[in-house]
Amino acid sequence: MALETGRLKAHTDSMDKAPPKMAQLVADAETELKRLGIDTKGKRSDQLLNMAREQRNNPRAARPKG
Repeated sequence: MALETGRLKAHTDSMDKAPPKMAQLVADAETELKRLGIDTKGKRSDQLLNMAREQRNNPRAARPKG
């Protein structure tokens, strides 16, 4: 039983570290979308990440001509 508890604690400790990184990725995605003039109000974090990925993968939108 002690081994299971140790594994569970290790697993939950690693999960505790994930949210700040995810929050930073979402914040970066939101900043980039706003810079491109895309409305982000009311969007969920998964939607923001998908929208930012689509923009990065679209060569015309990702590299404005100047």
